[in-house]
Amino acid sequence: MATAEKHFDEQLALLEPFGEGNPAPVLLLRGVEVASLRNRWVRIRQSRFSLDALCWDLAPQVGMRGSCLVESCGKRRVLKCFRETDQRGSRAI
Repeated sequence: MATAEKHFDEQLALLEPFGEGNPAPVLLLRGVEVASLRNRWVRIRQSRFSLDALCWDLAPQVGMRGSCLVESCGKRRVLKCFRETDQRGSRAI
């Protein structure tokens, strides 16, 4: 996630416009934690780095740990999937 900072966003913008025939990139982030939730926004943290993403159809809880898929459309990110990992294994939400 350290590479998903300002310069990474600028590089992704070079791939625009996204749409039919040119889908937005989907990023796999491992070892993340849900740091906070506010309205439809979720903050995902990995070590000292974090990013905010829109969360429409999922119901993550603060403190959940695991892996997630984040679609990146310019400066807007959308949480597509979150797979929680705990002592009992993993489960998708």
